[in-house]
Amino acid sequence: MRSTPERYFTPLDRNTTAYKALGFIASPNARKNQWAVRFVREYWRTLENYCIFATEGTYSDVFETQLSTTKRIKDPSRKPLSVVRLRPGKEGGITDMADLVERDEQDSDHVSTLIFVVEAKDNEDWVPEDRSLLRTAIRNNIVLLKTRLSAEVWAAFEQHSIGLAASQTTPRNRSRLHVNPPHPFDESEVLALIAHDGTKLALCEWVVRHAKLLGKLGRIITTGHTGDRVSRYLRASEIKSTSVVPGRPGPEGGDVKIAKLASDNECRHIMFFVDAKTPHPHEADIQHLLRVCSYDKVAVNLRLTEAGATSWIEGVSRWLWSMPSETPGPSTARQPWKRTAGTPRDATPVRATVPVARRNVGP
Repeated sequence: MRSTPERYFTPLDRNTTAYKALGFIASPNARKNQWAVRFVREYWRTLENYCIFATEGTYSDVFETQLSTTKRIKDPSRKPLSVVRLRPGKEGGITDMADLVERDEQDSDHVSTLIFVVEAKDNEDWVPEDRSLLRTAIRNNIVLLKTRLSAEVWAAFEQHSIGLAASQTTPRNRSRLHVNPPHPFDESEVLALIAHDGTKLALCEWVVRHAKLLGKLGRIITTGHTGDRVSRYLRASEIKSTSVVPGRPGPEGGDVKIAKLASDNECRHIMFFVDAKTPHPHEADIQHLLRVCSYDKVAVNLRLTEAGATSWIEGVSRWLWSMPSETPGPSTARQPWKRTAGTPRDATPVRATVPVARRNVGP
């Protein structure tokens, strides 16, 4: 593991090899409106399984306050968080984070998941260090969480997985750790698919692998060339592609159209496979879409890498697998289902109605 100058870090737990590494950066407005503090407080049990690397501002405004009150938390089963403090973002902290993302996967402090929430009000989209970190994360194909909703969805699914693992030994743990995803996964949801030319093949293969789950969504919209190619791959795989609705090509207004849907909260999930190695003539449209997704009153689950998209769809799969299914099949064969008195032996379990946590998209 490559060493980093000691003065850059103030670790709370030196045994970082026992954890996965998570990068956490919240812009000043994301800290000011208390979103980051609420996020840490609500998804503490997810974060306690990671060694968190945070820039100075995020550490001071978010983690230092929470860590100082750990002893006063009523739930004694909560573990203390392991947090490493980097330099301030504008004084080298962003560079430190980019270096952690660039490190080899064998390194214990390689950041494979990055929460990088920048509010549109902060006007930091054009800061060179921020853009470089964003490109570094995309090029290394890590789980990049750029919006508040994407971070919440990721943490909810991670916490749900922890609850499933704990339920194998202690059923009580599952009820304590179980968290419903912030939004449902059904016919009411709209998914947008975008891919640059260098990543279209990866997106098509991703859609084919997860076509059964994606078919549960009400509508899948795409930019023009991406939609045509995805439809061809689905037909070649003998999968119905009637739900895929191609729109305009990205350079001809396709990205702007999806940005409009996102700003109206009519499109909740956007899988954008970005090619960070190729310049794009419509870079302004791409930045427009990314900026709209960071608006204060817009809730979008934005994923900019294949690893991020896979993390989301696998979380959905685990969550649906843990719920009773309407149709018995291989995916529900291991699910316990108690037959009540008077119920026929061949009766089909009824899908449970799961309350969905509401999220305030305002400050």
